[in-house]
Amino acid sequence: MPDTWGMLPKSQIDPEIIEAAINRIVKAHNEDETAHLGLGQSLQSHKASEIIDHIAKSIITHKLAEVSRFFYAIVAPTGEDFTDIQAAIDMTKAYGRGVVMIRKGIYTLTKNLVLKSNVSLEGEGEKLSQINCNGFRVITSSILPETHPEWEDGTFNVKISGIRIYNGADKMVQYNGEIEFERCHFFGGAGSLVWGYGGASTFFHCFFGNTAAWWSTNYNQEFYAFCGEDSTGDYFLDCIFYHYPIGVWIAEGGRVVNCRFNSLRIGIHEVGRYRDWETTI
Repeated sequence: MPDTWGMLPKSQIDPEIIEAAINRIVKAHNEDETAHLGLGQSLQSHKASEIIDHIAKSIITHKLAEVSRFFYAIVAPTGEDFTDIQAAIDMTKAYGRGVVMIRKGIYTLTKNLVLKSNVSLEGEGEKLSQINCNGFRVITSSILPETHPEWEDGTFNVKISGIRIYNGADKMVQYNGEIEFERCHFFGGAGSLVWGYGGASTFFHCFFGNTAAWWSTNYNQEFYAFCGEDSTGDYFLDCIFYHYPIGVWIAEGGRVVNCRFNSLRIGIHEVGRYRDWETTI
């Protein structure tokens, strides 16, 4: 049964239950045109505030939709806060930090997508939230030229989860710093997929691969599903590498645990030695 007010004075003069009171207050708030930019835009309404949406201490916060509690901004093809991922990242960075939710849909890049420190991206699943690189790349701001106004000396405190990234240029995803990738799907790049230039990143339950036709054409190329020759301590857990010339270039301190390799010329290229594609660690 829904909660009641019990012995509180309200219960003696008003039969409304707690759940109904909360729903009434939330509905009134969301329909208040003076509080929002438009009806039903509970996140977008508070962009001008230092803290977007309802603060964590709100008495009704646990009754609000999850997307209104945990995310700084929402990107959706139909537009909630943004239709453009970069715009959401830039706005969140301007406030210091936060998580951007990527709703299900295909987002096609028209230029490189730049990730920035303290701003994470969370999709609804690698088969649902997809970034079509369209020949461009996903890079961190630490990859930008040092003269660029948004350049950072290493990109940190970033998590990318539940997103498919595909159809990019050679070295489709590039980073310098420490990134956590979880349930990401890197697929169909023109050459190597992910390239680390420094730092120690983690990959949990990720997929790296290409088509069988691409694999048969590029079997002898020096393309990597992941290359971290300049990184230290990259960690892979429960990942899959499929249809690629070389699976992983692992540098000093790196670990590959419980990963699967199928249809690769070389599974793991460690400093000083190779392991064949049939090896599972």
